[in-house]
Amino acid sequence: MDNQNAPGIALMIGIAVLSLVVLGYDYFYTYKQDITQVKTEERIVEPVPSPSCPNGYTMVEKNGNNAYFFDKENSTLSGKNYFCVMTYEAKCDTDKDNIGDYSNEEGLLRGQSFNWSDCTTLSAVSSPDGAPIVNITQEESKNACSGMGEGYHLITNDEWMAIARDVESVKQNWNENVLFRGNSDNKYVVSGFDGASSGSNSRYLYLSNGSIVWDMSGNAWEWLSDTIKQNNQPPYSGWYEINVLDDYGLVGKENVSSANQNLGSINGIGKLFLAFSPNSEREKAFLRGGSWGDGNRAGIYTLDFLNAPSDYHEYMGFRCVKTY
Repeated sequence: MDNQNAPGIALMIGIAVLSLVVLGYDYFYTYKQDITQVKTEERIVEPVPSPSCPNGYTMVEKNGNNAYFFDKENSTLSGKNYFCVMTYEAKCDTDKDNIGDYSNEEGLLRGQSFNWSDCTTLSAVSSPDGAPIVNITQEESKNACSGMGEGYHLITNDEWMAIARDVESVKQNWNENVLFRGNSDNKYVVSGFDGASSGSNSRYLYLSNGSIVWDMSGNAWEWLSDTIKQNNQPPYSGWYEINVLDDYGLVGKENVSSANQNLGSINGIGKLFLAFSPNSEREKAFLRGGSWGDGNRAGIYTLDFLNAPSDYHEYMGFRCVKTY
């Protein structure tokens, strides 16, 4: 090679290398900008909030055991994947400290409930402390729940059944072939953690997500927000086993019965009380769970159609739900 041309060739090579360096830097810088932009955009995306419930409430999640009540037509749970239910029966909160109150200063656990007319603040709370609110009508129960704020309401039958089906599926809730009942063989209501669990009775029941609910099977009957006319009830009167009727009227068997159709009151699921009258259009309200003196008639699936929405008794209470 001619030595005279060497400087020119070297210059050309230098220019080519420099061009490659510039192009590479430009590519890298542009790529870095793109990646930075993507990461910046990812950082500003609002995260989906994790499901949560207010204090004193238990999360009930949609799953293979209860999905029907989330998905069925006109369900109160339509479009939702979970809801929050009071862990405990509603208690009076006169001083609004989120702790349930007792009806006398001694704070006795046995035989004590709290009349709604004595709850001067008309404020209810889910708390292990305190005596269950009783002597309350369905309408008063609805107002007590809705008064808590947006999304709060008296529990519906769809919501109760979603809980019941989930409870039925959990092994911890069974003593061999008997589903635990709560305070149902007694002469009085109980409060706090009194008599929490004994033999085949357990006041608390597990959900499949590991959470628990208290006193949904005994202690005090609980109002639901649903009603039905007497002539639309199953065409029978009195106490019946839940899974054996030939006709469930407009209620529908799927809205009252256990997942295992072979279960009866001997298995702890409770019974059904009907007040059918072919010519009566009087509204009757849903009451579920049974009370402290109902024995094997109490249970997570127990349902009573005897009472009008305006009725109130010392064994009737309620429970609220929060949905989002």
